[in-house]
Amino acid sequence: MNEHEGHRKRLRTKLLNSGLSGFLDYEIIELLLTIGIPRKDCKPLAKELIKKFKTVNGVIHADDNDLKQFKGIGETSIFAIKLMREMMIYAQNESLSGLAGDNISVRDVA
Repeated sequence: MNEHEGHRKRLRTKLLNSGLSGFLDYEIIELLLTIGIPRKDCKPLAKELIKKFKTVNGVIHADDNDLKQFKGIGETSIFAIKLMREMMIYAQNESLSGLAGDNISVRDVA
């Protein structure tokens, strides 16, 4: 296991044990970036993104074209960030509407 794999494992374990409590903003983005950037240290890129967009929310809602300007951000990273963004919006809409979601087939199975 290399140094970065050990760091990623520690971040994953921390998330599984405590949620995002205790994470710094850049660590949250770093963990998200590891989905799309295998075997590379994502911490510097995560710090750059937080510096530019100021918050986790700012990064998650950043325009795809703005994200692509960062070296190391490719289609898979854009996909992971966009998936997180859309899931946040979907969950918030569910919560506000009091509905269990729009996907009837999934609700019918339960």
